[in-house]
Amino acid sequence: MTSPVMKDDKNDESNYDFKEYYPRDKTLKLRDIYIPTCTELFYRENPLKIVRCQGTYMYDELGNKYLDCINNVAHVGHCHPYVNEQIYRQMGACATNNRYLHDNTVILAEKIAKTLPKGLEQIFYTNSASEANDLAIRLAREYTGNHDILVLDNAYHGHLISVVELSTYMYKKMTKQTKMPEHVHVGMVDPGEDVSQTIKREFQEEALQDNTDEQYINQLFSNGYKIYESYVDDPRNTDNSWMETVAILYHDETGELTKHIHLNAGDDAGQVAWCPIDRKLKLYANHKEIVKAAVDRLGAYW
Repeated sequence: MTSPVMKDDKNDESNYDFKEYYPRDKTLKLRDIYIPTCTELFYRENPLKIVRCQGTYMYDELGNKYLDCINNVAHVGHCHPYVNEQIYRQMGACATNNRYLHDNTVILAEKIAKTLPKGLEQIFYTNSASEANDLAIRLAREYTGNHDILVLDNAYHGHLISVVELSTYMYKKMTKQTKMPEHVHVGMVDPGEDVSQTIKREFQEEALQDNTDEQYINQLFSNGYKIYESYVDDPRNTDNSWMETVAILYHDETGELTKHIHLNAGDDAGQVAWCPIDRKLKLYANHKEIVKAAVDRLGAYW
């Protein structure tokens, strides 16, 4: 996380001046007007106003110095003087696309290729990770002739349409009308498990918020107890999509195992509720045939 460590000092290596155009409150007000709310800020209640950066530190408008442990933009540190100089020199010479011959294009490509395994010698240049992932998908489809894609649960792959639909965490923030495409498959659990790690993880995330003894939670799963009686009624929470179709049938028949554990249904997706299972229950994951098969196999009620 980004955390304050000390006030600004005189040993700062930055050679650049900075200017604050507006007081913090006005900046925040203008952002609320002109920037979409879905473009989130860190620390929503008291967001940082960062006016400059240097090395591993960020500075706010008051001169407070923060150690940056979260930024995924500046891989070599903020405002590295050598990087700044090289960017300045290149921009002063030319800035165009790579459809023209230029020595730097092949110099960098050769350096990168020498770090890669044999057989990977050619380099595509892209402007962002989103573009790189989009290109990787196109290359994979062209080479294999396949269209479907396997992704990890809670994954993020970028903001282009082709990679947003692969970013499973995004579906938690969308309405129930926005569904994951059929060609995207989430690799999450082994359906043959009696009590999968996914069920255990989801249960712990909710139960341990109530300071429930972790040792007790682990005991619930040690012998393969079936603990779920209901399902999370939240169309955005696709992290629980497997529970919505199969794991709902893992239930505590006696009520003795979980009766004193407070569960906040819905993981981190907001205000939702546990609901009983009946024939009218709408499954947002829409795998009713899987549920029916599980019902028959486990002898669960439906």
